[in-house]
Amino acid sequence: MTRKRATVESSFAAPWIPTNPGDCLEGIYMGQDEVPAGKGRHFTSYKIRTEGEEGKLYGVSSAMLKTKMNQIPKGAFLWVTFKGMIETENGASRDYNVEVEHGTKMVDPFQGADSGDLNNL
Repeated sequence: MTRKRATVESSFAAPWIPTNPGDCLEGIYMGQDEVPAGKGRHFTSYKIRTEGEEGKLYGVSSAMLKTKMNQIPKGAFLWVTFKGMIETENGASRDYNVEVEHGTKMVDPFQGADSGDLNNL
């Protein structure tokens, strides 16, 4: 029997880099990746799959997202809207508004994502 090969593609998402305030990415939250950035550094990329027949996987990154995204369970529908650039101690950073579908049960960020301790939105 001859075995056939199938290529395994990377699970890293294509980066979503908004340019204008009001640009919005919407879809299903698929979790996060730690992306290598060289010299032992990394950054967190939050994966969002758009809806439709050709749903695409995008990653959005910003230190400003961490405390918001840590509350969102995988599989939730969300909207990430670019608000503009803000100055931080580490330089300019993109700022975002994050919204979830009404009724989404949020993860308690103080208990961890897998604790089962959920709050109703």
